[in-house]
Amino acid sequence: MAEKKQVTVTPDPDCRENPNRCIRIFGEFTDELAERVLVDFAALRAQGNEPVTVYINSYGGSFRVLEIINGALNGRNQDGRGVRIITVCYATAASAAANMLAFGDYAIAFPKASIYFHGVRRLEDEITAEKAARLSREYLELNRSTANELAAKVFGRLVHRYMLLKEEAERILRRAKKKKETKNPLACFAECLCGKVGNRTSALVMRSVKVILDRQDLMVRVIPRALKNRHLNALKQDASVLRHLLEYEVEQHRDRPWRLDEDGVAQLTADYFLIREHFFGEHVAIVERYARTFASAFLPETAFKRYQKMLAEKKESKAAEILSKHAEPIAEPFFYFAHALCRNLVQSENPLSSSEAYWLGIVDEVAGTPLAGYRQVSERQETEQKAATTPAAGQPTASSPQPGQSPPAAPPLNAEPAPAHP
Repeated sequence: MAEKKQVTVTPDPDCRENPNRCIRIFGEFTDELAERVLVDFAALRAQGNEPVTVYINSYGGSFRVLEIINGALNGRNQDGRGVRIITVCYATAASAAANMLAFGDYAIAFPKASIYFHGVRRLEDEITAEKAARLSREYLELNRSTANELAAKVFGRLVHRYMLLKEEAERILRRAKKKKETKNPLACFAECLCGKVGNRTSALVMRSVKVILDRQDLMVRVIPRALKNRHLNALKQDASVLRHLLEYEVEQHRDRPWRLDEDGVAQLTADYFLIREHFFGEHVAIVERYARTFASAFLPETAFKRYQKMLAEKKESKAAEILSKHAEPIAEPFFYFAHALCRNLVQSENPLSSSEAYWLGIVDEVAGTPLAGYRQVSERQETEQKAATTPAAGQPTASSPQPGQSPPAAPPLNAEPAPAHP
């Protein structure tokens, strides 16, 4: 009987905490905390460009302090070099600290950790009507920019979750088609997500899906009509969109009472800005870039095999056609959903367990559990590579790793996301 070979896993430093090269964010986000963290980080950066671990245990605090610390951690030195940041939470990451955890290049939560997101808060002694209006605009803009930054980190993690749940989501879609139910791939993925989280977080997921489905309905019913007037100037185009939106709302409320009172105008305004944001929002470029980069992850199995064949035969245009037909119609709504999820996270009270944070893409891994991400893949590939290059008795040594067995390189700071595949 052949002896079973034992291969030791080589830890990937890009995905492992390192207490010998760390900074600590404990307690309230204050100027004093920022001063200490920035000095400690500068000292570690001077020692080299190896990853830095950021231990977090905080209920949050000043959002401005978060911006200062995060800007320093994700910035580059005078030589243009950045440092990979590994964030770790053992206990609590709330408010600004929750964002800090999610902003890590690799984020780790421990099983008993609590993560808590909510909208921007600020205490004011006296608030006039004018100040309230100004603060409302400032908060909306700050929530929007925070959601964009959060989404940029969540997108890649959520693609990994999609891959884990893809087969289950496809089964749900097939069952729905047999029953002649109206369901799309995004709704099926959301249903799978809801099965992994609690009721409160499920409601968050479904609110985010509803935003996208409502938006798609608006796109289908309103935009084609409005595009007929695209030869008009910008103001008249806006007026055309508003007019068609009003017609849409009248159709939607044909059998229900609806008036252009305060609530009705508010709904019309919300729909109008939903459309404007879809086409002109800051997140649009981010969504489109990630949708292109990760498109192959959304291909059905048969289409993915054809896609690989076209790439092997260097028929890039044919491969692009496969992506355009079979992947992009699923990928684009998925990334808009991920962005809507981040917007909802920072606009209401959202307590999350560590496992819920994992399934929503807030963290990469829940330590000590099967909920792992990139680290598991990279370390397994490195182990397989070493096993392949270690000769058995009497066998020659392999001169080079087999194709596809090299571990993926850690993505550089602020780089384009690496392509994904099933």
